[in-house]
Amino acid sequence: MVAPKEERHDYLRRLGRMIKGWFVQDAPEDIAPCEFECRRLECRQGEWDACEKRLSRVHGDEAV
Repeated sequence: MVAPKEERHDYLRRLGRMIKGWFVQDAPEDIAPCEFECRRLECRQGEWDACEKRLSRVHGDEAV
């Protein structure tokens, strides 16, 4: 039998993971550089397609 204190601890841990899952998600690899390394808030489609920083990270090269 699990002690009440341990049950609460396990419940809170599960609840915390569930809440974290609602707010924290993995960024897809092709846009991760945009999300974490770029200062621009938006790019037009043509700019995003040709972005050297994004393409170099996606292909595993050094940052430009």
